[in-house]
Amino acid sequence: MTLDELQSLYEICATEMNLFGASNWCKLFSQSDLRAMEYLYDLQEYWYSSYGYRINYLPYCVLLQDIASHLESSVASGSTSTKKIFKFAHSTTIQGLFALLGLYRTSVIPTADNYPLDGNWEYRGGIISPYAANIVFSVFRCAGRSTLPNAIGDVKVLITHNEQPLKIGPCDSYYCDLTTLTSYLRSKVGSC
Repeated sequence: MTLDELQSLYEICATEMNLFGASNWCKLFSQSDLRAMEYLYDLQEYWYSSYGYRINYLPYCVLLQDIASHLESSVASGSTSTKKIFKFAHSTTIQGLFALLGLYRTSVIPTADNYPLDGNWEYRGGIISPYAANIVFSVFRCAGRSTLPNAIGDVKVLITHNEQPLKIGPCDSYYCDLTTLTSYLRSKVGSC
Protein backbone atom coordinates (compact mmCIF):
# COMPACT_ATOMS: atom_id res chain seq x y z
CA MET A 1 0.00 0.00 0.00
CA THR A 2 1.30 3.44 -0.88
CA LEU A 3 1.37 6.43 1.46
CA ASP A 4 -1.26 8.14 -0.70
CA GLU A 5 -3.57 5.13 -0.35
CA LEU A 6 -3.00 5.05 3.41
CA GLN A 7 -3.80 8.75 3.68
CA SER A 8 -6.96 8.27 1.60
CA LEU A 9 -8.16 5.49 3.90
CA TYR A 10 -7.44 7.66 6.94
CA GLU A 11 -9.36 10.58 5.42
CA ILE A 12 -12.36 8.34 4.73
CA CYS A 13 -12.19 7.06 8.31
CA ALA A 14 -11.94 10.58 9.76
CA THR A 15 -14.72 11.96 7.55
CA GLU A 16 -17.14 9.17 8.36
CA MET A 17 -16.34 9.44 12.08
CA ASN A 18 -17.14 13.15 11.97
CA LEU A 19 -20.30 12.70 9.94
CA PHE A 20 -21.71 9.47 11.33
CA GLY A 21 -19.87 8.80 14.59
CA ALA A 22 -18.51 5.49 13.28
CA SER A 23 -16.65 4.10 10.27
CA ASN A 24 -15.77 0.58 9.25
CA TRP A 25 -12.67 2.03 7.55
CA CYS A 26 -11.28 2.99 10.96
CA LYS A 27 -11.10 -0.71 11.88
CA LEU A 28 -8.12 -0.93 9.52
CA PHE A 29 -6.11 1.21 11.95
CA SER A 30 -4.97 0.64 15.50
CA GLN A 31 -5.35 3.51 18.00
CA SER A 32 -1.62 4.07 17.68
CA ASP A 33 -1.96 4.26 13.88
CA LEU A 34 -4.78 6.80 14.16
CA ARG A 35 -2.73 9.01 16.53
CA ALA A 36 0.26 8.83 14.19
CA MET A 37 -1.87 9.80 11.19
CA GLU A 38 -3.43 12.68 13.14
CA TYR A 39 0.06 13.87 14.08
CA LEU A 40 1.13 13.66 10.43
CA TYR A 41 -1.76 15.91 9.40
CA ASP A 42 -1.03 18.32 12.27
CA LEU A 43 2.62 18.46 11.15
CA GLN A 44 1.54 19.28 7.60
CA GLU A 45 -0.79 22.03 8.79
CA TYR A 46 1.82 23.47 11.16
CA TRP A 47 4.61 23.53 8.57
CA TYR A 48 2.60 24.49 5.48
CA SER A 49 -0.19 26.70 6.86
CA SER A 50 0.90 28.05 10.21
CA TYR A 51 4.11 28.74 12.16
CA GLY A 52 6.38 26.40 10.22
CA TYR A 53 7.66 29.09 7.87
CA ARG A 54 7.22 32.85 8.14
CA ILE A 55 6.11 33.00 4.50
CA ASN A 56 3.04 30.95 5.48
CA TYR A 57 1.40 33.84 7.28
CA LEU A 58 2.84 36.92 5.54
CA PRO A 59 0.08 36.93 2.88
CA TYR A 60 -2.45 37.53 5.65
CA CYS A 61 -0.96 40.90 6.62
CA VAL A 62 -3.33 42.54 4.14
CA LEU A 63 -6.27 40.75 5.72
CA LEU A 64 -5.18 41.83 9.20
CA GLN A 65 -4.77 45.44 8.01
CA ASP A 66 -8.31 45.25 6.62
CA ILE A 67 -9.67 43.89 9.91
CA ALA A 68 -8.00 46.70 11.89
CA SER A 69 -9.37 49.33 9.49
CA HIS A 70 -12.90 47.93 9.71
CA LEU A 71 -12.76 47.86 13.50
CA GLU A 72 -11.69 51.51 13.63
CA SER A 73 -14.20 52.65 11.03
CA SER A 74 -17.03 50.84 12.81
CA VAL A 75 -16.90 53.44 15.59
CA ALA A 76 -15.49 56.46 13.75
CA SER A 77 -18.88 57.44 12.32
CA GLY A 78 -20.46 57.54 15.78
CA SER A 79 -23.27 55.30 14.61
CA THR A 80 -24.72 52.96 17.20
CA SER A 81 -26.20 50.65 14.62
CA THR A 82 -24.71 47.20 14.24
CA LYS A 83 -22.21 46.86 11.46
CA LYS A 84 -21.21 43.44 10.20
CA ILE A 85 -18.51 42.48 7.77
CA PHE A 86 -18.29 38.90 6.65
CA LYS A 87 -15.25 37.30 5.06
CA PHE A 88 -14.98 33.65 4.18
CA ALA A 89 -11.79 31.71 3.66
CA HIS A 90 -10.16 28.29 3.54
CA SER A 91 -8.80 26.71 6.72
CA THR A 92 -5.23 27.54 5.63
CA THR A 93 -6.18 31.23 5.69
CA ILE A 94 -7.58 30.90 9.20
CA GLN A 95 -4.44 29.10 10.38
CA GLY A 96 -2.16 31.65 8.71
CA LEU A 97 -4.11 34.52 10.27
CA PHE A 98 -3.92 32.85 13.70
CA ALA A 99 -0.16 32.44 13.31
CA LEU A 100 0.20 36.11 12.39
CA LEU A 101 -1.83 36.99 15.50
CA GLY A 102 0.37 34.77 17.67
CA LEU A 103 -2.48 32.41 18.56
CA TYR A 104 -1.96 28.70 19.27
CA ARG A 105 1.83 29.02 19.29
CA THR A 106 3.40 25.90 20.76
CA SER A 107 6.21 25.67 23.30
CA VAL A 108 7.68 22.73 21.37
CA ILE A 109 8.05 22.94 17.60
CA PRO A 110 6.44 19.79 16.22
CA THR A 111 8.66 17.66 13.98
CA ALA A 112 8.69 14.07 12.82
CA ASP A 113 11.52 13.44 15.29
CA ASN A 114 9.60 14.49 18.39
CA TYR A 115 6.35 12.54 17.98
CA PRO A 116 4.93 12.18 21.49
CA LEU A 117 4.26 8.52 22.11
CA ASP A 118 1.63 9.38 24.71
CA GLY A 119 -0.48 11.08 22.02
CA ASN A 120 -0.29 14.51 23.65
CA TRP A 121 0.98 17.33 21.49
CA GLU A 122 0.14 21.01 21.48
CA TYR A 123 -0.57 21.98 17.88
CA ARG A 124 -3.91 20.46 16.88
CA GLY A 125 -4.76 21.67 13.40
CA GLY A 126 -7.97 19.65 13.33
CA ILE A 127 -9.21 21.49 16.42
CA ILE A 128 -7.91 24.91 15.44
CA SER A 129 -9.46 24.72 12.00
CA PRO A 130 -11.72 21.72 11.54
CA TYR A 131 -13.86 21.32 8.44
CA ALA A 132 -15.07 24.86 8.93
CA ALA A 133 -13.72 27.53 11.24
CA ASN A 134 -14.43 31.15 12.00
CA ILE A 135 -12.99 34.11 13.81
CA VAL A 136 -15.35 36.90 14.80
CA PHE A 137 -14.53 40.41 15.99
CA SER A 138 -17.61 41.79 17.79
CA VAL A 139 -17.58 45.49 18.60
CA PHE A 140 -19.42 46.77 21.68
CA ARG A 141 -19.99 50.40 22.63
CA CYS A 142 -20.06 50.60 26.42
CA ALA A 143 -22.78 53.03 27.44
CA GLY A 144 -22.29 55.38 30.36
CA ARG A 145 -18.51 55.07 30.56
CA SER A 146 -17.70 58.45 29.03
CA THR A 147 -19.32 61.80 28.44
CA LEU A 148 -17.38 62.27 25.20
CA PRO A 149 -19.32 61.58 22.00
CA ASN A 150 -17.79 58.80 19.89
CA ALA A 151 -15.14 58.08 22.52
CA ILE A 152 -13.09 55.17 21.23
CA GLY A 153 -12.08 54.23 24.80
CA ASP A 154 -15.71 53.26 25.39
CA VAL A 155 -15.49 50.55 22.76
CA LYS A 156 -14.64 46.94 23.50
CA VAL A 157 -13.99 44.10 21.09
CA LEU A 158 -14.75 40.46 21.78
CA ILE A 159 -12.86 38.00 19.60
CA THR A 160 -14.22 34.49 19.24
CA HIS A 161 -12.85 31.46 17.43
CA ASN A 162 -15.50 28.90 16.60
CA GLU A 163 -17.79 30.69 19.05
CA GLN A 164 -15.27 30.43 21.92
CA PRO A 165 -13.85 33.69 23.35
CA LEU A 166 -10.14 34.38 22.89
CA LYS A 167 -7.66 36.55 24.72
CA ILE A 168 -5.22 38.03 22.28
CA GLY A 169 -1.87 39.78 22.63
CA PRO A 170 -1.96 42.56 25.24
CA CYS A 171 -5.65 42.07 26.06
CA ASP A 172 -6.01 40.74 29.60
CA SER A 173 -9.71 39.96 29.28
CA TYR A 174 -12.01 38.68 26.56
CA TYR A 175 -13.34 42.22 26.07
CA CYS A 176 -10.41 44.25 24.79
CA ASP A 177 -10.26 48.03 24.39
CA LEU A 178 -10.49 48.91 20.72
CA THR A 179 -7.39 51.13 20.84
CA THR A 180 -5.33 48.41 22.56
CA LEU A 181 -6.46 45.81 20.06
CA THR A 182 -5.98 47.89 16.92
CA SER A 183 -2.52 49.00 18.12
CA TYR A 184 -1.62 45.34 18.55
CA LEU A 185 -3.03 44.41 15.13
CA ARG A 186 -1.16 47.27 13.46
CA SER A 187 2.08 46.22 15.19
CA LYS A 188 1.61 42.75 13.70
CA VAL A 189 1.01 44.28 10.27
CA GLY A 190 4.09 46.48 10.76
CA SER A 191 6.22 43.39 11.33
CA CYS A 192 5.28 42.09 7.89
